[in-house]
Amino acid sequence: MRIVGHIEHPTYKMTILEMNNRLSLQIEDGDLVQTFRFRDGLVEQATDIHSLVDEIFLSRVETTFLQMNVTKKEALANLVEGQDDFPEII
Repeated sequence: MRIVGHIEHPTYKMTILEMNNRLSLQIEDGDLVQTFRFRDGLVEQATDIHSLVDEIFLSRVETTFLQMNVTKKEALANLVEGQDDFPEII
C-alpha cells in the first residue's frame, strides 16, 4: 500500500492510498479511522476522490466519528466495570 495523496482538512487527516491499482480514502480523527475503498474502475485517480469529499460527505463522516466515539467509550466503560477492584494499599 502506498500513499498517493492527501486532502487538506482542519480537523481530519485524509490520505489517499493505492493498493493493487485500487484507491482508498483513509480519514483519521485522533485514534479513530474510517476507510473508504473503491472498486476497480469506479475511482481511477486521486482527483476523483477529491471531488467526492464535499460538505455532505464530511457531515456524514463527522456523524460516524461521533457514533464511533460513543461506542468506544461505552465499550471501555463496560471493560472497566467488569474488572475486579484492586485492594486498597496504605
